[in-house]
Amino acid sequence: MASVATPSIPSPRWRLTLFRVLATLLGLVYLPGALLMAAPWAPSSMPRALPPLSPLIWAWAQAAHPEIQRWTFALSASVDEAIAVILVCLAWRPLARPLLFQFLAFALAVDLAANAPFVPGIIVGYSPLLLLLIAYPEPRRLLTPFWRGSINRSLLALALVTGAFFVPRSGWRWRPRSGVPMTWQFAVRQGVGHPLLK
Repeated sequence: MASVATPSIPSPRWRLTLFRVLATLLGLVYLPGALLMAAPWAPSSMPRALPPLSPLIWAWAQAAHPEIQRWTFALSASVDEAIAVILVCLAWRPLARPLLFQFLAFALAVDLAANAPFVPGIIVGYSPLLLLLIAYPEPRRLLTPFWRGSINRSLLALALVTGAFFVPRSGWRWRPRSGVPMTWQFAVRQGVGHPLLK
């Protein structure tokens, strides 16, 4: 991930400070969701026992059937933690790596486009992130294409090797004891277990 050098007018100091404070606070809001990454293995009393430290923990406690939604909330928790890490990095150096915020803004736009027509209330849940998008100190940097600038070849090689490792597993099938072939994603969702552990 390379820094993109764009000629721009320096943003006011107060705007940079405001963005850093908002990004830190939002990162701290998303951080406690990490507890739900252990949801698939947690006791059934966990949803009601946890204090509502984050919106995701509160949502799990309010779920109609929290026992059968363990994997759903564990996956949602991993997304929350990715958002928390991005926000903390942005609070530390908001102008040095605009690619992180571009990624977050793109993911937010895709998620809103996919879910808002069916669950309009999601806009309220994402309003703090939308506010953070408005508060970015130098908005013109977000419109700069990320491919401009130098490419970090070692990071690119690491990304290609990691991606190549995951490609064979994306549609991998195996035959459980019943003899019916199924993908491992479906099996994990159904509680059969991870195929690599069989």
